[in-house]
Amino acid sequence: MQALVHSDGRLMLRGQVFRAALGRGGVRVDKQEGDGATPAGVLPLRRVLYRADRVRAPDCVVPVEPIAPHDGWCDDVGEADYNRMIRLPHDGGYEELWRQDGLYDVIGVLGWNDAPVRRGRGSAIFLHVARPDYAPTEGARFEVHIEKGRGIHGEQAQPFEARLAIVDGRTVWSMKEVEDVERMRVATLLNLGFSIRDIAEAAGFSLGAIYSNFADKEAILLELIQQHQSEERAKIEASLSRAGGDAAAAMAGIEKWAETVNSDPDLGVLAIELQLHALRSPAFAEVYNEMNRKHRRALGTMISQLFALFGKKVPGEPSEIATGLAALGRGMALAPPGSDGNRGGRIVLTFLNALIESAPAADKAKKPRGRKTS
Repeated sequence: MQALVHSDGRLMLRGQVFRAALGRGGVRVDKQEGDGATPAGVLPLRRVLYRADRVRAPDCVVPVEPIAPHDGWCDDVGEADYNRMIRLPHDGGYEELWRQDGLYDVIGVLGWNDAPVRRGRGSAIFLHVARPDYAPTEGARFEVHIEKGRGIHGEQAQPFEARLAIVDGRTVWSMKEVEDVERMRVATLLNLGFSIRDIAEAAGFSLGAIYSNFADKEAILLELIQQHQSEERAKIEASLSRAGGDAAAAMAGIEKWAETVNSDPDLGVLAIELQLHALRSPAFAEVYNEMNRKHRRALGTMISQLFALFGKKVPGEPSEIATGLAALGRGMALAPPGSDGNRGGRIVLTFLNALIESAPAADKAKKPRGRKTS
């Protein structure tokens, strides 16, 4: 029996599809220690380790062993025990198998770089429980809280999260305010189907802390969509601003944005689910529809700016055109798994280019026919 894991995070087993999390470095055939990648290849299941104090022994055809607080796994390329299970304490670098969270309650030890072990080719390749938000293995992450700092006050002294990740082989730092990080983490977990109580337990928040930021589940989901809309507008606005009046440069920026349309299909599906919920709940519809109206008006303004760069008149109400383009992209979020993820963005671009090409010139727009009245 084989389980097939796709690079997009789908695990297929016996005709069923499950969600899976991969390493932060994606999938690589040239796996190296520290790159955060999941190795590509056929990886046999060697044995299963488990926490006997938390779960029952799994029923498997491979050897099953309980782990203890002193168990670890060596990931130090300079040690003779590299990529082997060890007993702690240990002089070299290692990963603890006895964790406070539940990620290693059950571990499937996969056969990678073990017959024989080659230094630097990767270690601790496990099949284990995913994080609640299916996040991949993370790079360095710090929360910075400024208590005393000369000349640092006000908004500059607000705590923030700094995270180090590897992107295309380069180390990249990203920063967000801690409050924003927590709000988005809660929203993401809820979108995955977790209850408020589950989220509080998984994310380490109290129920009071969650409800102090969000009135109810609907508020959390609205926050997630609103954040996505803000990011979308910021990308488009940046493309127009960087163009400096150059229509071709502006369109090149719009094309880059289009490549990200439906990059997170869960958000597209969530938007459709919220739209259906709005049909059932008038009170929710009032808030949801007003949020979307503001988003469409802002996008409409940007569409007018884009047409102006091409010397064209917008052939209709800009916010309505924005609504139509958004609907096209959103509809592609329902495409079946494995389909072309960028197709939605290309369809939006196709229609946008057609509208620009067929639009009348701004200085030659036809005046409405009819008799002039005084």
